[in-house]
Order: sequence, then structure tokens, then C-alpha cells
Amino acid sequence: MEERPSYYLPVKHSNRRRAAWHDYCSKSLYMLTYTCLPHRPLLSHIKLVNGKPCAVNTPLGNIILQEIENIPRFHPQIDIYTKIAMPDHIHFILYVKERLKHPLGMELAGFSKACNNAYRKLRAAGHDHKLCPPGNNRRNITDGTDSQLNAATADLQLFHEGFKERFKPCGKEFDLCCSGRLLLLAPWPDNLRRAVVTRAEAMAMNALASKIAVLEYSCPMSLL
Repeated sequence: MEERPSYYLPVKHSNRRRAAWHDYCSKSLYMLTYTCLPHRPLLSHIKLVNGKPCAVNTPLGNIILQEIENIPRFHPQIDIYTKIAMPDHIHFILYVKERLKHPLGMELAGFSKACNNAYRKLRAAGHDHKLCPPGNNRRNITDGTDSQLNAATADLQLFHEGFKERFKPCGKEFDLCCSGRLLLLAPWPDNLRRAVVTRAEAMAMNALASKIAVLEYSCPMSLL
């Protein structure tokens, strides 16, 4: 195989390819995911309900879930099993009980169009939603002092730059965040600026972290 010249960019696949071995007109069970672009939380918000995290649908989320229920009206060969709206995407499971005339993606084109029309109508009525805050490359500050303070009940971490868009902690830190025991500090809100944190900024953040670390867990704090 002939090599490409060095000035060619590497191929970036869209991850929308279909399985070549599968017949998308045949009887089968599918889980589908539709994502908002560019990853905006238009469909639901995560809130605590009776002490547990729960997805609360937005008006657009409710409309799209209803559009999913309407699919069998236009395609009686399809049954909807379950569905859920997450903040920026939806999951639903459907069963193709009879052979389709066209591949599933083509059969659901009307559903996609209905979702887009619903979004346009809500925007025209003033029900648009704000973008996620911009925002993190995760690296600790190294200025000669301890950049991470740990207590028995909480975890406080310092970042060398702001948070990138859609950042969230992972693993053990995610569990700490869910229980309200994780605090992350950064020198600025986002990671869009081309700047390096200065020693003075690092020292100021360490001083702030030291003061926070000695507070009682129940002590309320507010951002000014």
C-alpha cells in the first residue's frame, strides 16, 4: 500500500459507521443514543430528589421523549421498550418486530426531523438554554509547597489552570463529589488562555487551600 505524503492529515473516523455484517432492516433489538451538538444540556438537569440524584427533564426533553413514543404510530413494525433523557443525550431501546422496508436509520429520519423542529420552536418561544461553562487539563501545582490537602472527610485539590468544558472528576473523586466532599480550586475559570500560573498565584491558592482545610466540614462557604 502506497504511503500518503506527510502533508496529509490523519484520518479521523466519525464513529457513525454501520456494522457491515448486520442487516438493519431485519428483526432485532437496538439501543440508540442521540446526542445534542455541541454537547449542550438541553434535555434534562441532574438534581437531588429525596437525597438521590435524578434527571429532571426540560421542556425539550419531555417533547423528545414523547416523539420517541410516537415512533410506532408511523412505523408499526417498531416497539419502544424504554427511554431516558440525560442532560445532553437520550438513550432508548426499540425492537424491530417485523422486517423494515428501509434500514433503521432511514426509517428514523422523521424522528430526527421532529426533534429538530421542536428545538427550533422552543428557541423561537424564548426557551433556549445556556451553554455549559467553558472550561481543564488536570495537573497539580508544583511550586515547592503541598498542592493537595486531604482531610478525613474531604478532599481539596489545586489545579494549575482552569477547567475545560464538560470536565468532571472520575473514580474515587467522583464519589467524593457526589457526597459533597470534594473541592477543586483553579487560578481562573477555564483553560482557554495561553498562560502559566505564576508563583504568586500558586502561593495564593495554597494559602486559600490551607484556610479552607482547617474549617469544619459543616462550615458554609460562598463565592464572592
